[in-house]
Amino acid sequence: MTAVVSTFLDVDLGKGRYLFFLVAWTDYQSQIKQELDKNWLPFGADLGVDGTAIRAYDQAINSTMDEVDMKPWPPKVLDQMQREQDPYMLIIDRPFGQFDPTEHRWNIIWFSRFQETPRIDLQAFRLSCEKSEGWRGHF
Repeated sequence: MTAVVSTFLDVDLGKGRYLFFLVAWTDYQSQIKQELDKNWLPFGADLGVDGTAIRAYDQAINSTMDEVDMKPWPPKVLDQMQREQDPYMLIIDRPFGQFDPTEHRWNIIWFSRFQETPRIDLQAFRLSCEKSEGWRGHF
């Protein structure tokens, strides 16, 4: 499933197990962003009812990034979030409004690590999340 939203605060799990948030601060094009744009709908379709791939409308990317930044992240993680030039994916297992990274399980995929080879295989990310069980701070 996929969703395009104006705020992350109201995003709920529904019947799914995971929420996959694409977090970005700019709508400028890059190879990584182009790969994500091309694969986002198929990724959401592949998740089926197990999860939802969520991204913000272009007009809301700054405010949704602020919503993520306002969570009580470990300092190193928050610093990395604020330095990222490319989108990243936040994966959680509860509604965003209830999510607290100091208490709940989460993971972040830093797409900037794919700068050298910007081909992004979102299906591989889904499979890796599916095979992970005890994930706190990392799936």
